[in-house]
Amino acid sequence: MTGSLLVGILIGAACAFAVGLFRPILFPGRPGKGKAPAVAGDVSDLASAKKKLAELQELDEKMLDGSPVAFVLHDAEMRVVRVSRAFSSVTGFDPDEVLGKKPEDFMPEGPGKSGVIRNLTRVIEQGTIIGPQDITAPLPGRYTKETILPLFDDQGNVSHALSVLEDITDLKRLEMVLKSSEEKYRILFNKANDGLVFHEVQKDGRPGRVLEVNDRLCAMIGYTREELLEMTPLDFVKPESITDLVEVGEKFRTVGSAVFERILVSKDGEKVPVEVSSHFFEFSGSGVVLGIIRDITGRKLAEDRIRDSLAEKEILLKEIHHRVKNNLQVVSGLLNLQSHYVRDEDVKAIFKESQNRVKTMALIHEELYQARDLASVVFSDYIRTLVKNLFTSYIIDPDALSLELDLEDVNMVVDTAIPCGLILNELVSNSLKHAFPGGRHGTIKVRFVSNGEKRYTLSVADDGVGFPKDLDVFRIKSLGLKLVSLLVEQLGGTIELERKGGARFTVSFEEYREAGIDMT
Repeated sequence: MTGSLLVGILIGAACAFAVGLFRPILFPGRPGKGKAPAVAGDVSDLASAKKKLAELQELDEKMLDGSPVAFVLHDAEMRVVRVSRAFSSVTGFDPDEVLGKKPEDFMPEGPGKSGVIRNLTRVIEQGTIIGPQDITAPLPGRYTKETILPLFDDQGNVSHALSVLEDITDLKRLEMVLKSSEEKYRILFNKANDGLVFHEVQKDGRPGRVLEVNDRLCAMIGYTREELLEMTPLDFVKPESITDLVEVGEKFRTVGSAVFERILVSKDGEKVPVEVSSHFFEFSGSGVVLGIIRDITGRKLAEDRIRDSLAEKEILLKEIHHRVKNNLQVVSGLLNLQSHYVRDEDVKAIFKESQNRVKTMALIHEELYQARDLASVVFSDYIRTLVKNLFTSYIIDPDALSLELDLEDVNMVVDTAIPCGLILNELVSNSLKHAFPGGRHGTIKVRFVSNGEKRYTLSVADDGVGFPKDLDVFRIKSLGLKLVSLLVEQLGGTIELERKGGARFTVSFEEYREAGIDMT
């Protein structure tokens, strides 16, 4: 078998071997007089290598054309010699229009064109890698990122430049949305009327370093944002509040939120009272707190003014009660003096009853003058004093008449205490005057209890002579009992009389709510 007679060319032929296989052979062909070459070489390995190389090249082509990233191969003169399949979709250019051309021949005028030429020149001349960097995309409304790499020949010279173009439009749009959202957040964050602070929480509940603050907090305490980011909340909280602040931190770490008041210390040492609404949440595996801080300096000043005003009014009210008590005592004294000029014992008794009624009202004002709470009196204390005064007024022999008190400690408002005190005055006075004639011995029992929800029961009982069974005590011509009926009506209550073993009056009523009443 001979190869073709071509000078200087190795021509391949196939030889059959005993095993029936064919292997490629190279013969050095040379013109002659019909003589065959004497030397043959086995090149099966070379053929296999070429086949593998072709397969790799085909795989590379598939990889390049299958990638969404566009590849553009330029020669040393910047002419386009190869583009991948994605080139058209990324750049908008037709591959047939750019092959063999330089960027200056097909790119539109503008910053994008000059930038590409400048970068290609630098890569080819200096052999440096440029990118990745954003460039002006040829397609309107699209965004492209480009990287240019140099390719070297066997002598180390740049033979080609490979441009890698990636369409980053979706990423860019997302970035713009996020940036816009961040700008809106930043505006809202910094324009908030309250101070805002994000800070870490340590495992022991102590506040950690400050992560972010808004402009309002900076203005509130005089520190710059940069200064506060180097601090913890403990650095600008009044020292006396730190222990409590740690306790609150431990609490809202489990509860999730807390509202409390604190004193902040500004950069110049000024104390700033604030209300803090803190909210705990987990962020990147760490505990973080959002503190909403409201300056309540104005509120505190208003509270102080109100407190001072209330204190002043309390003093004035005490003085009023004191003067009312004194004036009522003057009236009582005048009645007492006037009674000395009366000969008729029945008229004297009327003066005395009126005097006791005035004293009963004066006693309320005396209790209020001495009380801390100007709106109510401890009614059990009032009853003790009133009944003892009545016993003294009627000159009762303690050996002949005893007193039993069963009183529940109740704070009663003035509008209820005065009519109730007058009722008690009339009922006890009635027992003292009429239940024990002729020095008869006996007992008067006074009971006062609360039935819950501002409902009360007052009872006055004696074991004296009592009332006849056929007598309607509330229709007899007695000013005292008529006054009792009117006052019970004023309180919106009820009164019952038990005649067994003496007399027992039981009055049930609620805390007084103002309503009109005819006292005529």
